[in-house]
Amino acid sequence: MKTEQRQLALAGLLRGTRKPLTRREIVDALAPIGGYTGNDEANRKKLRRDLERLRELGLVVRYLTHDNAYLLDATSRSVRPLELEETEASLLREAVALLNTPSLGPFAVNLSGTLERLELSAFTRDTAPVVVHQPERDTARVTREVERLCLAAWRRRPVTFHYQRPLSSDAQQRCVEPWGLFSRSGRWYLVGWCRLREARRCFLVSRMSEIDIPGLSTAGPAFDPPEDVDLAADATRAVWDWNVHPATLLELRVDGIGPIVARRLGGTLHGDIVRADVTHIFGVWDLLVEWCPRVVPLAPSSLVDAWTDHVQRIAQRHRP
Repeated sequence: MKTEQRQLALAGLLRGTRKPLTRREIVDALAPIGGYTGNDEANRKKLRRDLERLRELGLVVRYLTHDNAYLLDATSRSVRPLELEETEASLLREAVALLNTPSLGPFAVNLSGTLERLELSAFTRDTAPVVVHQPERDTARVTREVERLCLAAWRRRPVTFHYQRPLSSDAQQRCVEPWGLFSRSGRWYLVGWCRLREARRCFLVSRMSEIDIPGLSTAGPAFDPPEDVDLAADATRAVWDWNVHPATLLELRVDGIGPIVARRLGGTLHGDIVRADVTHIFGVWDLLVEWCPRVVPLAPSSLVDAWTDHVQRIAQRHRP
């Protein structure tokens, strides 16, 4: 591993935790990717030089004597004076002027995101915390919104947005601590802690609007995600098993496909009735559409009312 790559990996490691790290913990964490692979004395010298280089670049890495460990102060910066030639200073002035020109339209948006994209791409998948999961065969396009949400999860910055829930005409404002994103069937989902619901939630990115991430480029981490976040498991979990509400009894009347529906939902078959406990009642909506009219909801009443209204509106549109 090149020196610059090792230093980037070290910065990513320190930035990804609030816990002080000892020299041994740093060496052990970066050794698998070729960071510090020499003997103890060689590793000690390399780490000392790398930490000095990070401090030269403006990162405040503190040595805690009582812990014999290092901690990155993400809220502070120690920026050394820039020594620029006249040509460099002129180019920098032009770039700042362009960035602050409101009439550039889409060009201004691209300029404002340059630093964020550089920061996001500077760390490899092996050195950065896992904040995104996309199966190889999934074709979900990485949009500008997805890039910013991924960076928010990596930097642990809360996200505010308006969310258009299914079967609702009004968008609701949410504030979420993002833990990561995953793609599924060509669509991106955000997983995190919803401060409004005070619970873990999953949001379809295409239903999010007016996304705002305060302090994304300037502030330090604002929360700690749980250690058991598993984006790969979230990507394969059935929608009706997402933890949106407490377990609710779902009852469906089925016509000739009872065993298939019961197996799909992980429920039980009682004659022509399938019963299953679900934690996202409207997660079965696509299933109802797929098997309509052979599957009809009987409970809970909220699902029955929404489905009845949906079917009636379709019937009215097609009435001669």
